[in-house]
Amino acid sequence: MSVVTDGLHIECIGKLATGTGPGTNSPQVTSWTDLKGNHNGALSNSGYTTACGWAGSGSAGDPYRLVFNGATNSQRVNFSTVGLGSTHEFTYEVWAKLTSSVPGCIVCETNTASTSWYPTLAIMTGWSAEDGKVSATRHDDDTTAHSVFSANVMNGAGWHHFTLGQTVTPTQSMTLWVDGVSEGSSVGAYQATTNQLNLGFHRYGPTWPLTGEIATFRAYTRKLSLAEVQQNYAAGILAASTESVAPTVITTAISNITDSSADSGGTITNEGSSAVTQYGVCWNTSGTPTIADSHTTQP
Repeated sequence: MSVVTDGLHIECIGKLATGTGPGTNSPQVTSWTDLKGNHNGALSNSGYTTACGWAGSGSAGDPYRLVFNGATNSQRVNFSTVGLGSTHEFTYEVWAKLTSSVPGCIVCETNTASTSWYPTLAIMTGWSAEDGKVSATRHDDDTTAHSVFSANVMNGAGWHHFTLGQTVTPTQSMTLWVDGVSEGSSVGAYQATTNQLNLGFHRYGPTWPLTGEIATFRAYTRKLSLAEVQQNYAAGILAASTESVAPTVITTAISNITDSSADSGGTITNEGSSAVTQYGVCWNTSGTPTIADSHTTQP
């Protein structure tokens, strides 16, 4: 399964932290490279340790990632004034593991026009009385906020795929998805600003430093559909749009063998990065058949 690329504006993958190859434990890099080449994320307050810096071995269970320790001066990622909320059409997607119910910002877009922390777009954990749950919050102005909460407690529950999307068609609304499932939507206007986009902290007011880990961040210039959110979730925590993924197949066991014929076949279980245009079965009498040998072709 491949990652959705239509409208993809920023893509930061932990295993490609330096932009040239896998990041080993705590490489001393000062930015998280955007593989789309639009906006690198500036790293600050990194301890360059696996407790506050880069960590991971590169497997699905232990992916390369950024670790945030929840301290006031904890590591943070700043994308400067590239927030997408001013367009009203966007999606923020993140693979994260939350290790505390203490309030913390996973993704946050804040006003840079003043020291006010409104208006805000945020995926947060531990907001208000909903300890351990994740919320998507949007402020219309300095006094009005709309939030959607996850149904389940997320801290201490391993890696999860969080997605926040907003559209203006047919009405302006915000949706939160967790692991490809909609947690609900909130309808209402969003006050556009010169927005600043951050990971791991809130720029103004309470900084709400994150206690947890982030392996992947993507930003789209449109709201993804449910099917597209589920596609990215199915692609997994290690997927990157810049990488080619080979298709996978299961070959049916040979049966009804005679002197001149046999029955076989197969199933394409994953098309990989591109649509499969032809498929079939190869065979020979010496072993390890290829398409240079006898074969069928479909369609």
